[in-house]
Amino acid sequence: MLVLVLAALALAIEAVAGDGAVGPSPAQIEERRRDAVPDRKLIGQRLMVRMDGFATPGLARQAREGEIGGVIVFPPPGQPTDELKDEIAELQRDARRGGGPPLLVAIDQEGGEVKRVPDGPPARSPRELAAPGDEPAARGEGRRTGRFLATLGIDVDLAPVLDVARPGGFIAEQRRGFAAKPGRVSAAGVAFARGLQGAGVAATAKHFPGLGSTAANTDLRPSRIGLPARKLRRIDEAPYRRFVAAGGKLVMVSS
Repeated sequence: MLVLVLAALALAIEAVAGDGAVGPSPAQIEERRRDAVPDRKLIGQRLMVRMDGFATPGLARQAREGEIGGVIVFPPPGQPTDELKDEIAELQRDARRGGGPPLLVAIDQEGGEVKRVPDGPPARSPRELAAPGDEPAARGEGRRTGRFLATLGIDVDLAPVLDVARPGGFIAEQRRGFAAKPGRVSAAGVAFARGLQGAGVAATAKHFPGLGSTAANTDLRPSRIGLPARKLRRIDEAPYRRFVAAGGKLVMVSS
């Protein structure tokens, strides 16, 4: 991105400098950008790819050549945390060797059924953190989770789940949501997110407003959200609005 910024500044200066010369056309600007940064890098820096706990030779090459912007870590069962930490550090060294920016490193560490590092925090599931008045506990779990992930070199947690977990929906059945009421989801989820980000790990609101009403897991097959638009905006979008207003860093769009 620094290359693009510098190129844009140079073009802007050229456009206004000296004797009323006409600046470059949009086509010329685009051509120079393409010459400065290869397409594979321009595209790759917008991709996060799977890392199964190890920095494979292919992944290391992509990091060195700037063809990936980050990884989502899926450690194999039983992988020691020290080994995972070393593998992440080695991949970051490959990115530096290639002159690229640091990689974003993400993981699903929600709590409950979805914890890619089972021995790490949070110790309590989202549902267990959603009791009225329990926001300090949710924030504390988020802080502990963030500190733990940061020691491994992970800087993005794909949590909290802010879907309103309606009865009969797969989010509720998997016990991944905080609650069936948007106010409880907002209070507990935003508290958890603040804890994460206070520890230096970016929080991610997921999965998508209205997904908590669907019976089908969209990781496996398509599903239709059958809620009226007014209800969707009033109820299911509310936790996401609270998250954004509180400074949440990312919002996931469901597959």
